[in-house]
Amino acid sequence: MYNVNRFCKDDISLIENYEAAMNSPETWDCHHRLETELNLLREELKEQDLYYNRPASELIFLTHGEHTRLHMYNKTGENHPSYGKHSWNYGLKGVQVAWNKGMTGEKSHMYGTKRNEETRKKQSKQKMGEKNPMYGKPANNKGKKRYTREDGTHYYA
Repeated sequence: MYNVNRFCKDDISLIENYEAAMNSPETWDCHHRLETELNLLREELKEQDLYYNRPASELIFLTHGEHTRLHMYNKTGENHPSYGKHSWNYGLKGVQVAWNKGMTGEKSHMYGTKRNEETRKKQSKQKMGEKNPMYGKPANNKGKKRYTREDGTHYYA
């Protein structure tokens, strides 16, 4: 979590949803209630000195998704940040191929790069248990030898 102390002049543990934010693996954002109550933009709050050093009662922790939805509400048509902008491939004909398509082995920019022990442990932890894409799925028996029991059933080893 980023430095919330710059927004709050009180103890940050007094901000609503503090416990949930600290105990959750999700990303949480600190939201200024004045942005929605007074319908002011961040820049307007800064101009009026209402953005930094605010009391905890004016702040709330929201999950990143909730915070994004809150700020994107009513942002359709001309109000949408991407209104009038073209996508990166506007006007290009044919299938667009990624710049690194087919770059495997020695052609890859990551070829020969060694990850340190800390990084490897962190990546391993990120894929343990329910976070593993294969969690709860049956194992694939490709490459295993098939054996037949006396009763006619098969097993792989």
